[in-house]
Amino acid sequence: MLASQMPYSVLCIFFAVNAPCARTKLSYLYAGLPPAYIVLAECDIVHDEGEMYAQKLLDAGNTVHMKDYKGACHGHMMMAVDASIGGLKCQNGLDAIDDLCKMLAHLFKAA
Repeated sequence: MLASQMPYSVLCIFFAVNAPCARTKLSYLYAGLPPAYIVLAECDIVHDEGEMYAQKLLDAGNTVHMKDYKGACHGHMMMAVDASIGGLKCQNGLDAIDDLCKMLAHLFKAA
């Protein structure tokens, strides 16, 4: 299946300030984009930029699915690979990966 044939694209934002569209005020760049799935971490230093990016997508008429993981820090999904950082279980990272897999399974089943 070609990306252009997929009903959704999946987008995880860990560092939204690096996305060119997140830095610009040119709203036409946001119009007509495929639906986005945005993962936010409550304690991430760029959390607010991720929310602003999602709002810009919504304002341009796009579909946005956003999940904010409470107590999570930047890179929480990558920390879940080990599942234990300094003796602390990174449950929100595991939850984020599980939620993303469920979203992908749903989308591919629909396609």
